[in-house]
This record gives sequence, C-alpha cells and structure tokens, in this order.
Amino acid sequence: MPALCIGDNQLLTEGVAIVQYLADQKPDRKLIAPAGTLERYHQIEWLNYIASEVHKSFSPLFSKETPEDYRPIAIRNLMSKFAYVDSVLAKSPYITGNSFTVADAYLFTVSGWVPHLNLSLEPYPHLQAYLAKIAHRPHVQDAMEAEGLI
Repeated sequence: MPALCIGDNQLLTEGVAIVQYLADQKPDRKLIAPAGTLERYHQIEWLNYIASEVHKSFSPLFSKETPEDYRPIAIRNLMSKFAYVDSVLAKSPYITGNSFTVADAYLFTVSGWVPHLNLSLEPYPHLQAYLAKIAHRPHVQDAMEAEGLI
C-alpha cells in the first residue's frame, strides 16, 4: 500500500490521494489543475481510471495464486485498457490534454510493469511514443535513477 508520512506523524495512503497532495504542494509546476476547476476533475477521472482499471488489472498477473488458465483472460483485460489509453493518446499529447500531469506520472509508472510480465506494448504505437517522451523528461530521469531503474 502506498503511504506518505507528512509532518507530525500524519499518514496519507492511496496513490491517487498522495499524487494529488504532492502536486498541490508545488502549484507552480502545474502537475494538477487548480481545485474547483472542471479540468482538475477530468484529471481526477484519469487518476481513478488508471488506479481502478489499469493498475488493478495487473494484480492477478503478479499473484502466484492466480490460476494459470485465468492468466490469458487477465492479459486480454489489461491489454484492452492499454488499447483504450492508446486511442486517447492518438488525439492528445498527454493523457489529460496538452500538459504533463500527475496522471501521466502514474500511467508511466504502471506501464513500466509491462516488461516484468514479458508482455509488449508494441500494438499501441501512441502509448509507446508517449512513454518514450515521458521517460526523457529530466525529473523522470532523476526519479528513475534514484530508484535504480536506469
């Protein structure tokens, strides 16, 4: 479970809440739209889609308890989520529009799990180009280096 300790032993859990909190700490970075705007609610829509549809779809693929005959079904389910994302990215440079947001950071993170399952995003050229573009962002490079991913 993702958790963030804030200040005087305050604990914030759940990735969607944590990324919104972090984005709000640096409003000048414009990682999430201002509170009360429709743009922000659309960004929250995407955060929740990524959490409930994409992220959650990985769960049976990482579990040793998942029956082997269910694995192809779980893979098709996950790939259908990526197909939808690819169709959105065919029309937009970022998942919520024209700017990088915390939704992009989250999608980039969970998409990075695909190679660990010996799966491929090759059928999704817009998603592949998007992930390559995000991977080259300086702060993303810094984070990946800090995590030992590059």
